Amino acid sequence: INHELPSLEPQKFHDYQMSFVGYSGSGKTTLIEKLVSRFSEAYRVGYVKRDAHGFQMDKEGKDTYRVKQKGARKVFINHREASCAMIGASEPLNGNIFDDCDMVLVEGYKESPFEKIAVLDQPGELLKRIQAGDVKNVQAYVCDDPIEGLDKPCFKRDDVDGIFDFINQAFETIRESVSLKAL
Repeated sequence: INHELPSLEPQKFHDYQMSFVGYSGSGKTTLIEKLVSRFSEAYRVGYVKRDAHGFQMDKEGKDTYRVKQKGARKVFINHREASCAMIGASEPLNGNIFDDCDMVLVEGYKESPFEKIAVLDQPGELLKRIQAGDVKNVQAYVCDDPIEGLDKPCFKRDDVDGIFDFINQAFETIRESVSLKAL
């Protein structure tokens, strides 16, 4: 079987991917569930979860289960000791598991070089890491209250429509750049 599973190292899972980073309890999964529900109405959505604490795959109430129930076509989770992918039983096991997805929403990978939306925590620990340069390529923020001095858009946690539109626009920019390269 020639089936490439994503590694634990930060990597690009798909040309159209957006990462959501934040500390445990910040609301990343709840937000991703809502976005997957919206995006899966028109797109085939993949979901990647970077787990720092060990995991149980597809157990009711767990993040992977919740996002799969909202419409993610494929789910992948990894930890330093194990990785697991959930795909349809009739799907072929060849190539990258996300090849037939239109986009991938990624939860985690704060240190990756890829575009991300920072879901800020109340104590402000993640914002401190971003300002210190430890977390790079933040395209937008999600927080409870407006924060002065942010150089990127800031959405309220319940502004799913605004975040949905923001991601669509980011993906449109990628589509336009790909079209220009083909000329």
